[in-house]
Amino acid sequence: MSYEPQKYMFRGRLRTVNEIAELTGRHPQAIYDRRQGSYIPDNAEVEKRVRERLKNAHGRAHYVTFEGKRLSLKDWAREFGMPYTTAQLWRRKGMSIEEIATKARATYLQPSAADRRQP
Repeated sequence: MSYEPQKYMFRGRLRTVNEIAELTGRHPQAIYDRRQGSYIPDNAEVEKRVRERLKNAHGRAHYVTFEGKRLSLKDWAREFGMPYTTAQLWRRKGMSIEEIATKARATYLQPSAADRRQP
């Protein structure tokens, strides 16, 4: 199985990060930093710790540690099965992540009426 690095559109052609770095004279890490929001390479020429740093690099994301996990508020909303905007609103109103989790689990993770019916 051959390895093919991730390619990005640059000046009308698909190119690897190293090719872009060569053309622009920038360090490959600077290219990754610029691309942090568009794609996080899974198997590209980047180490695991760098991928993790890029994944968590968003400066405005609100990270919360709860139940031993550190996730962004958006990821917690996804985990609780609720809209992110609702979690954001509740957080702005001063609710703790524990209160949000309790309320979300009670509101959004309840089984549907069809699931509650017995055969």
